[in-house]
Amino acid sequence: MMKLKSKIYGIATLYWMLFIYGFSAESGSVSGGKSMKLAAFFERIFKNTIGRGLSYNTGDVVFTISHIMRKCAHMAGFFILAVLVFLLIESIAEKRKLLSPIAFSVLFAASDEFHQMFVPGRGPSINDVGIDSCGVVLGVMFTALILKRARKKVVKLYQKEW
Repeated sequence: MMKLKSKIYGIATLYWMLFIYGFSAESGSVSGGKSMKLAAFFERIFKNTIGRGLSYNTGDVVFTISHIMRKCAHMAGFFILAVLVFLLIESIAEKRKLLSPIAFSVLFAASDEFHQMFVPGRGPSINDVGIDSCGVVLGVMFTALILKRARKKVVKLYQKEW
C-alpha cells in the first residue's frame, strides 16, 4: 500500500503539472496581456524610485521586463515541479535516483511546449525547454543538497543521544 507521504507528493505533483498546463493553455493574447500588465506595474515602481530623472522608452522597458519575467516564471515553475517529482520518487523508490526526476520533468517541459502548438497565438520553443530544463536541474540539485544536509543533522542528533 502506498504511504501517505507518497500520496501527498503524487497529488501535489499532479496539481502542479495541471497548473503549468493551465497557463500554457491560455491564448497568446491573454498570457501576454497578463505579463505586460505586471511588467508595466514594475516599470512604474522603477520610474518612481531609482529611475527618477532617467530618460528611456517606456514601451521597450515594459517589453523587456515582461520577457524576463516570463522566462523566470518558466524556470521557477519547473524548479518546483522537479522538487515535487524528486520528493515523490524518493518516497516510493528504494534508492534515490537523480536522473529520474530530471528526465520526467524535462519530458514534461517538452510535452508542454508541444501542447502550445495547438493554442491560438502560442507556439513551441526549444529555448523554453532549455530554460525549463535549467529550472529542473537546479530544483533537483537544491532538493538533493537540502535532504543530504538534513539527514546529516538527524544522524548527528541520533549519535548524541547514544
